[in-house]
Amino acid sequence: MKKLTEDPLFALEWSSSRLFLPFSVRNAAVWAAFLAIVVIGVGLFLPDDITPESLFACGAAMIAIIGFSIGLGSALTQRENPWKDWWLTMPHSREALVRAKLLAMILTVGSFAAGIWLACVLIAAVRAQSGVYWTDPGTAGRLPGDMLAYALAYAAEAPICASLGLSLLGMYSGYRRWLLLPLAALFLPLYGMISAVLSPNAAVQRAVSAEAFFYGACAALLVAAPLCKGVVRFVAGYGMPELARHRSNGLLTRKRKETVSQARFKANGTGFRALFGFERSRYRHFSSSSPARVLYVMLVLAAAAGGCFAVAQPQGILNLIMGLTMATAWAPSIVLSLVTQTDANRRRLVWWIALPFRRRTLLLARWTAVWATVLKGAAGLLAAMIAGAAVRWGIGGSVPVLWNRDGHTALYVAVSLLAMGLLLSGITLAYPAAYRNAWTAWLILPVTSGAAIAPIFASRWLVTERVLAGEVGPEQWRTAAIVAAAALALGGAGLALGAKWLHLYLTNTQDAAQRLRGAGRSRGRPLV
Repeated sequence: MKKLTEDPLFALEWSSSRLFLPFSVRNAAVWAAFLAIVVIGVGLFLPDDITPESLFACGAAMIAIIGFSIGLGSALTQRENPWKDWWLTMPHSREALVRAKLLAMILTVGSFAAGIWLACVLIAAVRAQSGVYWTDPGTAGRLPGDMLAYALAYAAEAPICASLGLSLLGMYSGYRRWLLLPLAALFLPLYGMISAVLSPNAAVQRAVSAEAFFYGACAALLVAAPLCKGVVRFVAGYGMPELARHRSNGLLTRKRKETVSQARFKANGTGFRALFGFERSRYRHFSSSSPARVLYVMLVLAAAAGGCFAVAQPQGILNLIMGLTMATAWAPSIVLSLVTQTDANRRRLVWWIALPFRRRTLLLARWTAVWATVLKGAAGLLAAMIAGAAVRWGIGGSVPVLWNRDGHTALYVAVSLLAMGLLLSGITLAYPAAYRNAWTAWLILPVTSGAAIAPIFASRWLVTERVLAGEVGPEQWRTAAIVAAAALALGGAGLALGAKWLHLYLTNTQDAAQRLRGAGRSRGRPLV
């Protein structure tokens, strides 16, 4: 078997992935600076009762999200990659092509895992030795065992999450689309795990203990290799033929006879209304697909069941509302960070920018359409949750509800978290300004990356245990007002910056990355 460094297919894939990893002086400096920001920021703002095990478990959830995202991102963008046909016609088996891509992804995820592990170790060591945050005398003694156990767990996550994400490439048509449901059931809860594992609850602490993670990592390592082989065969057998039939304009060959007059969703009106309808049609089309409908029905049923059970627990409904609102506030930032870059990779951004509207109007219409779609979906889940709670209340078994106090608390939770979501999504609009030069990248990227740890800040400053206990007073509302004012100010600034430098997305597409890689080879830069 060839060594990885001697495999030309792996060298091809790895040469693209390593552009963003700390294998050059410049990238290493950027990673080191970002690591320092994370260690200082998290170390200062993390609640005092967070244990080292919860910290490492939070890192494990982030690695799983990164692994899934890299795999899913590759599966999504590969269909629109302008080099797709060239890649498919290479004189190698389909399994070899997929295997090389997956190996490069695993090493990429492993690089991120190493950075997160190092950040967790530094934060835990500083907080343990300081004696300010943790008074447990056994904390420092547990750190070496925690470091080894979670390092093994992080290593096991990389191949499993990357391969599961890449498996999406074989789920685009036929009965295999129903596999999207278990895939979503594995991926979506990971965002909630970031804040859930930070709880000081005894049951949570047992679940995130080093011993539990060690045994889980051993089991995961046993299934990692068979899973990767199975995904390679699955994608090569089903995904690659569909990829060959797919056309970059988004239509399969069998659908070429469709015309604009047959479109299911049309944008009516003129001006901003037409732009808003155009942007909304993207998400309406996606939500009309059978897998998306089935997934939403499952979420509705889960919300109804959650409301039914939560109303029987003290603060159960408030916790459920908090989780739903947190997801609603977080989702627009994730969508906005992906959709414009995807349009650039698909060569649609030039056409979009050329529309006879100001760039601010274009971005505002996109931002509004994303929020309208997310809020509509959240409203359905909230209605299902209320219906489930009403059924449980009607048949008995619910705890007494203090409507005045709990309603006031629920209103504060919704207002404060949605204000935070507006703030994050407004800042996300400024992302293209990071492409201007190194200075703006250093300024903007850490700020836009703050969305990843937004739940930690929310639980620390906005929705604390005191708030959930019903202690909402003028001080809490002043905090929510400050967040709302910051959302308006920074959101407006993000809109202005994003509109001014929107065209820079065109210099950071997959085409541009391929040209950069080719230029590197022409200067003698090694692939590995």
